[in-house]
Parts: sequence; structure tokens; C-alpha cells
Amino acid sequence: MTTLAQTHLALLPPGVDHAERLFALIDESRQTLRAWLPWVDATRSVEDSRQFLAGIADGQRNGAACTTWLIESDG
Repeated sequence: MTTLAQTHLALLPPGVDHAERLFALIDESRQTLRAWLPWVDATRSVEDSRQFLAGIADGQRNGAACTTWLIESDG
């Protein structure tokens, strides 16, 4: 038996337009993420995610060394 799975992956530059989805993903996986990421409990709202993403965008415009990408998958 052969299983074929096709998945579209994309690397996206983060933007504030991703805040709602990012927060939803964090909120859905909060218990698992908490063990590895100390900032999870401080992310309590879409606005927290929006501010985080805006900070990344500001840093990239100002030449910050940290490069961040979002991974989008349809499967």
C-alpha cells in the first residue's frame, strides 16, 4: 500500500496580519509549548501577538540581526 501526501509549505515574513492565527496556534498548544517556551504564559491575547509581530517588523526595518519566518502549511 502506498500513501501519497502532498503538502504546500511556504516561508512567510511575519506581519501583524498573522496575529490572530499565531495567537490561535499558541493558545491551542499552550500546554505543550509551555514546557519549552517561557513567553507562552505572557501571550494572553491577539494584541500580545500583534505587538510581538510589530516588534519583529520594526527590528527588521532597523537592521536587527534576528531573522524570523512563519511557516504556513496546507496539510
